[in-house]
Amino acid sequence: MSKARQLAQKPSQPSGRKNLIINGAMDVHQRGGTITVSNGTGYTLDRFKVGRGASYNFNVDVSQSTTAPTDFVNSLKIDVQATATPSAGENAVLEQHIESQNTTHLNYGSSSGKYIVLSFWVRSNKTGTYGLQLMHDGKTRNFVNSYTISSADTWEKKTIVINPDTTGAAFDDDNATGLRVVWHLSTGPDDILSGNRDWTDDSAFRSVTGQVNLFDSTSNEFYITGVQL
Repeated sequence: MSKARQLAQKPSQPSGRKNLIINGAMDVHQRGGTITVSNGTGYTLDRFKVGRGASYNFNVDVSQSTTAPTDFVNSLKIDVQATATPSAGENAVLEQHIESQNTTHLNYGSSSGKYIVLSFWVRSNKTGTYGLQLMHDGKTRNFVNSYTISSADTWEKKTIVINPDTTGAAFDDDNATGLRVVWHLSTGPDDILSGNRDWTDDSAFRSVTGQVNLFDSTSNEFYITGVQL
């Protein structure tokens, strides 16, 4: 197993394992097979969830794919099954929830808060701008950034530096959700920001101007793997 895959698989603890993401290499799929999400929300590959904002009804099939970049074997694939257009505050997202006790060492809410770096490999036939959001769950704080898929059907590595939240709340030392990492796939106009935004008071899903609508064609698909935080 390559070092890249090992890092992408392992959860982080202050003892030395660096990745806060679990199953980032998409190697574990205990539910098995293709998972059809027809009501806008559902768990897929281990630790990864398709979610929605408001009452956005979209239909996707999610599966473990062997289409993957060098150094990886698997990816998570989202295959659009029906077209849909979001309105108002409707959202479609892929996300992972991280337990709060695994994030306390980031020292958020203090002057010693730590920078973290999110990186992942992504591929889609739908090129353009996508929103990336981190949410401090239960503390009404979020961070919003963007990335661009430049070439259709080509694996691209994305790296986003996340500033520490020095003025918000600290992470609780418990097993409730502390941090949510959210990849936006489709976002209604009420939740679009004019640009990237540092940590601020907000509890809603947010994306950025230019966010693509992955659901504008049943030919669209989205792959992701190698997620490290």
